[in-house]
Amino acid sequence: MGERENILARIREALTVPAPRPHAAHGPVVNSASPALSDREIRTWLPPGGKSFEESLAIFSRNARDLKAEFELVNTADELLLRVRALMLAEKWTRIATHRGELTDLVAAKLGLPSCLTDSPTTQRSWSNVTLALLSVMRW
Repeated sequence: MGERENILARIREALTVPAPRPHAAHGPVVNSASPALSDREIRTWLPPGGKSFEESLAIFSRNARDLKAEFELVNTADELLLRVRALMLAEKWTRIATHRGELTDLVAAKLGLPSCLTDSPTTQRSWSNVTLALLSVMRW
């Protein structure tokens, strides 16, 4: 058996082992290799979040920059809408993908673009031609 076949055999073998899926909030867990985990157990996997708002904000901002993500802190829903609308116009968005939430619902409704929800069943077809994924808008 050649090296390529060895690699493919190892991949096939690895795919037979179910991976643990601790994120129950994202839907039912099927064939999970581990039982539901507590918040304390899940937090051990996460990076430190800071002891104060300012420290958490600095960490989040640095992590976003490291991931080459754009992060802006706004103070009001009106500021949020103005900034997102400016991005929509500049980038010529035609559809959005978003999840349900207080601020994401507000933004999606005000933009008036067709959207698909990431937290409800969708088909591959509904994701075609999505020009923006508005996945997180947080209230601090």
